[in-house]
Amino acid sequence: MITALIAVLYWPGLAGGFVFDDFVNIVENPKFIAISKNEIPWWSAAFSGGAGPLARPISVLSFALEVYFFGLQPYTMKVVNLVLHLINVWLVFGLSYAIGRSFWDRYPLLPSSVSPCLFAILVATAWGVLPINLTGVLYVVQRMENLSTLFMLAGLWAYVHGRGLINSDACTASAGWRWVCFGMFGFGLLAVFSKENGVMLPVYALLIEWMVFFKYSDAKAKRNIYFLYGIVLFLPGVLGLAWILPGLISGAAYESRPFTLSERLWTEARVVWGYLAWILAPSMDVLSLYHDAYEVSTGPLSPPASIFGVIGIFLLICVSILLRKDKPWLAFGILWFFVMHLLVSTVVPLELVYEHRNYMGSVGVMWVVFGLLLFHAHFGRWRLVIYFFIFALLTWYVGVTYMRSNEWSHPVKHAYFESQRQSNSPRAVYELGVVLNRLNPDPGTPGFHESVSAFRRAADLPNTTFLPYQALLFLNGKKVLLDADVWWGRAENYIVSHPLSNQDVNALYGLLEAQISGEIQLDSERLVNLLREAYRVHSWRSDISAMYANSLLNLIKDVDEAGLVLSQAVVQSPRDVQMWMNLISVQLILGHFREAQEGIERVQELDRWGHRDGAIQALQQKLDQLSGRLNEKKSMPR
Repeated sequence: MITALIAVLYWPGLAGGFVFDDFVNIVENPKFIAISKNEIPWWSAAFSGGAGPLARPISVLSFALEVYFFGLQPYTMKVVNLVLHLINVWLVFGLSYAIGRSFWDRYPLLPSSVSPCLFAILVATAWGVLPINLTGVLYVVQRMENLSTLFMLAGLWAYVHGRGLINSDACTASAGWRWVCFGMFGFGLLAVFSKENGVMLPVYALLIEWMVFFKYSDAKAKRNIYFLYGIVLFLPGVLGLAWILPGLISGAAYESRPFTLSERLWTEARVVWGYLAWILAPSMDVLSLYHDAYEVSTGPLSPPASIFGVIGIFLLICVSILLRKDKPWLAFGILWFFVMHLLVSTVVPLELVYEHRNYMGSVGVMWVVFGLLLFHAHFGRWRLVIYFFIFALLTWYVGVTYMRSNEWSHPVKHAYFESQRQSNSPRAVYELGVVLNRLNPDPGTPGFHESVSAFRRAADLPNTTFLPYQALLFLNGKKVLLDADVWWGRAENYIVSHPLSNQDVNALYGLLEAQISGEIQLDSERLVNLLREAYRVHSWRSDISAMYANSLLNLIKDVDEAGLVLSQAVVQSPRDVQMWMNLISVQLILGHFREAQEGIERVQELDRWGHRDGAIQALQQKLDQLSGRLNEKKSMPR
């Protein structure tokens, strides 16, 4: 029945379309089209994702499989996301029940009148219908969050089962350790290669270990636990810090963000409290796909809520630790919520606010809510009142989720309501323009003028991105919009005065590719000058160097300058395989065959897993062909 209820809630939203990052990650991925025509191997499609340092191959492969069998259909992908969400609901139930039973066995203060099964059912049901978790289902690309959570929950359930076997009987200890290792290593790897936040699985397991098992383990089990966490947590943690610290210390990690590390930390202190409010008391007015207009904290008192947010988090964690013995469910739920935010709401240079970051952490909040309601000394006396409150709370969650799902049922409806509620969000207003323009490409239609108006409004917002400028220049390239000089000037001003996010760079790439393909007809010299400014201000970024070199090569045919730019780029990013391949292509045009051969050998060293074998072979064949022709010319009699 619970499964059917959740399916009904999400059913309207399944009819919606792709949104926001769905396009760059799925719709515009050329390898998905290539795999549907059997032109490339499956592993190549799996590693074609641009999100995350590990490319998230399991999630990306799932998208590629759907494109192969069903085509590029958002409906099919949303249905799969819903199925995964329903599986996660059952995993939340199973894990909550398993941990709950352990609590009941070890903490005599818990009331015998409330069963672990009832508690687990309520936690899983509430989590399944939570409005804040909707973007983890209907926002297609968040299959990555969905899958990672699935493997983390499954891994933790296996861990709890194994630890129970280890502590219960010496005869079952060996089987228990197999379950523990399977959960930590097997499901852990699946989670990490779905999305990098899977690295938090050992931290969640450590919380369970500390709260439930470690105190009741014998000396041998404790030694093994120390060794296990040294391998799965301490060693990876040290390596992770070694990887991220240099960028944090030098400031390079935040050079593409419109905020500093300090500003991010002060802002996240407020954001985390916002997440808790959105989970516990969701409202259509605040829940949104777009939170890019969120005010950045510039210091502890700007705004004052920043310092109070830090103090509040510190006190909440301290209280939860102090209540560990008397109210274990409270301590466990609070700490569970904060585990994921150790990663996504601290020093890692992510964007500031996304609702789906609470997909795993909101399980802990439901533990706290139903623990406070059910594990009360006077539960019997207030039973009917508490049950009525639980019914009202679930009804509230169901109603808000259903309304959100209805808004997601059509691209125009979704874009309109998002832009109305988030009127200060450049992304929300820009997305409205994109949807209207896609449906009304003819300049003679009212919808077209509304889309242009949306682009202009997005460009005028104080915290805007390059996206609306790209859209307006694109329309100028289609010869359907005037005042080109104004938008060229404003685009150039944005380039030189703002850090360029990956989204900004993708927008610039889109403009360049459309010009090269002939889809639009802009002033090539002006476009190259725009990219030259981007390269001048952000020359340390290899992606911008590659884009500028591409414009030099294809728009004004300046091969020599393109070669110099790419040579500098490979010096800055010596392990960037694609950058080396770009340079080799230019060297072949210039006839620098010896340097090209050295470059190919370098690429072969870097491409240890053979992901670029086909492209490398093509470059080698072209080199052999061109150098062979040159030798023939030299050997011909004069």
